[in-house]
Amino acid sequence: MHSTTKYLSGHSDVMGGVVVVREAGPLADRLRWLQGNAGAVPSPFDSWLVVRGIRTLPWRMRAHCANAGAVAAFLAGHPRVERVHYPGLPRDPGCAVASRQMSAPGGMLSFVVPGGRARAFEVAARLRLFTRATSLGGPRAWWSTAPR
Repeated sequence: MHSTTKYLSGHSDVMGGVVVVREAGPLADRLRWLQGNAGAVPSPFDSWLVVRGIRTLPWRMRAHCANAGAVAAFLAGHPRVERVHYPGLPRDPGCAVASRQMSAPGGMLSFVVPGGRARAFEVAARLRLFTRATSLGGPRAWWSTAPR
């Protein structure tokens, strides 16, 4: 399963997903039945929007990975950050697997600050360049979606 809403579409203008099966069989038959009988089919226009986004995916992903890597490296060296979760960092437990399976570590990361949940929310409340994102990989700048 994969969301077409996020990186694949890349423009924050479509909601959808895909399910891919390797071979014919009971699972594929059930999914085909659901697709035909439950209406789980994207419109032609939504499909076109996803194809449009896929055309620019390699360039967008390179930028996502480069930016996430720079942020992860900065945070990993910051004295007020306890831990950074990013498979592109050599000390990350997922680095070896990510290196074998992927050509780049991706555009997502998270980090932990000392002090628990309350402290984490304090830090998040002071951030200006980050926002809660319901759609990832879209072109909207943080200042156009951030609450005023």
